[in-house]
Amino acid sequence: MSSITVEILAKKSGLSTSDLLKKISEAGLPMSEGSHTLSPEQQKQVLEHIRSTKKKIDLKLKKPLSLKKKTNTITPTSSTSQHNRNLDRQTASPNNKSANTVEKSKKTPRQTTKGKADQQSEAIKPLSVEEVLASRAKKSKTTTEKKASAAKTRQLEPSEAHEKTIVLNETMQIDELAKAVHLSTADVIKMFFDLGEMITINQIIPYELAEIICDQLGYKTSKNTEKQVDDDIIGYSTGQSEAEDIQSRSAIVTIMGHVDHGKTTLLDTIRKTKIADKEAGGITQHIGAYKVNTAHGDITFLDTPGHESFTAMRARGAKVTDIVVLVVAANDGVMPQTIEAIQHAKAAEVPIIVAVNKIDKEDADIEKIKTDLSQHNLSPEDWGGDTIFQNISAKTGQGIDELLDSIALQAELLELKANIAGTPRGIIIESRVDMGLGPIASILVQSGKLETGSVILVNEHYGKIRAMYDHTRKRKVVAYPSDTVEITGLSGLPKAGDHAIGIINEKEARLIATRRMTENRLKERLAAQQSKDDLFLKQMDDKMAQIKELSVIIKADVHGSLEAILDIIEKINSNPETETLKVKTIAHTVGGINSSDILLASASNALVIAFNVRADASAKKLQTQEKTQIEYFSTVYDIYDYLLQISKDILKPETTEKIIGSADVKEVFRASKQNTISGCIVTEGSIKKNANVRLLRDLKVIYTGKIQSLRRFQDDTTEVKKGLECGIGIKGYTEVQAGDVIETFVVEKNT
Repeated sequence: MSSITVEILAKKSGLSTSDLLKKISEAGLPMSEGSHTLSPEQQKQVLEHIRSTKKKIDLKLKKPLSLKKKTNTITPTSSTSQHNRNLDRQTASPNNKSANTVEKSKKTPRQTTKGKADQQSEAIKPLSVEEVLASRAKKSKTTTEKKASAAKTRQLEPSEAHEKTIVLNETMQIDELAKAVHLSTADVIKMFFDLGEMITINQIIPYELAEIICDQLGYKTSKNTEKQVDDDIIGYSTGQSEAEDIQSRSAIVTIMGHVDHGKTTLLDTIRKTKIADKEAGGITQHIGAYKVNTAHGDITFLDTPGHESFTAMRARGAKVTDIVVLVVAANDGVMPQTIEAIQHAKAAEVPIIVAVNKIDKEDADIEKIKTDLSQHNLSPEDWGGDTIFQNISAKTGQGIDELLDSIALQAELLELKANIAGTPRGIIIESRVDMGLGPIASILVQSGKLETGSVILVNEHYGKIRAMYDHTRKRKVVAYPSDTVEITGLSGLPKAGDHAIGIINEKEARLIATRRMTENRLKERLAAQQSKDDLFLKQMDDKMAQIKELSVIIKADVHGSLEAILDIIEKINSNPETETLKVKTIAHTVGGINSSDILLASASNALVIAFNVRADASAKKLQTQEKTQIEYFSTVYDIYDYLLQISKDILKPETTEKIIGSADVKEVFRASKQNTISGCIVTEGSIKKNANVRLLRDLKVIYTGKIQSLRRFQDDTTEVKKGLECGIGIKGYTEVQAGDVIETFVVEKNT
């Protein structure tokens, strides 16, 4: 310890010069100015005097641990920081005898403290000023670091930081990442800034970016999966065994093939129904699922559309099926959609049975069909291959029994079984919205038993099953594996192809659904954010800036049709012939057209494409005010032709449908088994005899045909105008109900 002036000692000890001079005078040293120099012995004497008075607290020099008993002696540690921590604990303790000793020393007169101070200094060596200040600076630095960043404090303990693994979602917000790594949101944003990423507090970040931050902090990361989270919430541990009751189940058979090759007619012959007569345009618009009781046992048939627009729907059908029946017309041959069906079936590794249909036609060429299919690795058994070929006529019923035998044989070889006692699981075949019942989903049960009252989870939707119906609208209480049922009670409309699972109770289902909904919204926001960035880059290109956009809003009756229309738009946008215009989908939903759709179309200057749905009364009124264009369609290939025509030359198509009137059905009269008269009142335009007509129920098209008879009271008439009552007979349709809407239209050629 070297000699220093009074002023310097005052600064180091945290006292003013005048206060220190008083202490020096009390210690018996003659000093009157701050410039006087103190020798090491004098400094020691002054410090000992200060410690013995209550002013030692100002210097934050805490007294060492006092002796609890005369036999216990505390030896000072070699580490200054450890010594200070011990002193802090002893000072904070209310029962500590050291604290009591300090209080007593404060009350002791100055004349009696010198001897005690000397005795204590002999027991424990006092700290120098430099040691005290160094200890205080170290403690202050540690506190600052803790407040500034918890991560830096954690890095002082590498064993803890590097052993912990953080589970992150695929997408997340900044505050979620901050909570996971125990940092503030500002600290995480600053770390991104240091890495060259300009991230805002409301921005959605992907897992890859979050992984970089965790790596910087010494954490290991793993990506979260829906199954992991669902298992935690539901209460099942991964790999936990369920109750088992393995039993045989019915085969699930998908009918595939090209459009108009007789798929639905074949199924009709098996089911002894006439579904094909009700299809618009003679083609299947949706996936149909039916369980058929045959002499060879129960078989579940999936009828998938054959038009090229339904590629995605056929693919979904192939993924849930056990056997594919490929229908090929003997007089038409292998077509592009036939090849696509083969590709889907092979991708799903599903056995194929070829049904050569229309063998009763004069121009049927069965050998040509076999030759063409052999080029796609489908060799018939009589040629030495392993593919079953069955010649049939769906119209006359020839070969149907043999085809069912082949299906039963193939199903027996597959040994199809399911766990009846396990968790109910299934897949959504189709979904739609009913005005009275709400969301309705067609589900194919894959395992377990689905019961009325069960809680079910489908993606981000959940609910308790209120009712179940089979394809004949017969109410069911229990559905077993391979059964197809329509269920009501879901909180929202699921997508076709979504997986469904039974949950223990509704609370757990709601928790998972809420989490999934949040995840889906985050993904949508991330996708929108990326699209916005991509759009900005495209606008930088002068060539892309010249491309015109056609905004459309799509409304469809079921989700499967919606997918088909979206697939059409994607094909048009990827067509090199339509580079001058791109179709942009503003919104696409299932259900009738409402006022919100009209307002959205008006705000975005969009065209509304309506597939087998209609606008309600308020939407029609708003459409007239906003002058929004709505195009109605009943077959998907008309949508393709319409959009393709617009995309190519931005001209109207050759023909356009024009609605001329509509009437509400008030009462229905049965004239005969083949004739039904609808008592109506005309609400818009006029109803003309022999006009084209559509029957609407819940804003959805259920039949398209012509007016057969039109009467005003007892007299036949050719036209009934708005506000008048009339009787309408629809040609070929008798299932009219009160509350339906009859809409008439004409097809006009564009000039």
